[in-house]
Amino acid sequence: METARQKAFNFNTLIGILKACEGKRVQIDLRNEMHIYGKVESVFAEMNITLSNAYLISPAYNTDQKSTDLKPDFYSEITIRGKNVRFVHIPDEIDMITALQRQILNKKKFNKNEFKKKPRNPINK
Repeated sequence: METARQKAFNFNTLIGILKACEGKRVQIDLRNEMHIYGKVESVFAEMNITLSNAYLISPAYNTDQKSTDLKPDFYSEITIRGKNVRFVHIPDEIDMITALQRQILNKKKFNKNEFKKKPRNPINK
């Protein structure tokens, strides 16, 4: 469950484009030169991405494909921290304009009163 602060952050950044990838298979390039292929299950405000049925491929696998020791690692579910993500390959079937328009419409529906602080001990008069 997202907090109001996380929802507001989602509406004010391009996380909405990544949220449009939920349910789709993507390739994610990591900062350590590894690649992950998998189905996006969820995206969080910090750009943490949860993938299912994912394959983690090391850079050595791409250069030395004759070695039988270097096989892609399979994960039924994996979460990648946002700070480790270098690039997310958005699938061609996702229309960027529609994803951004959907994000803008959701922002208009967003209840800004969720941010107002409520008194901890209301005084009943």
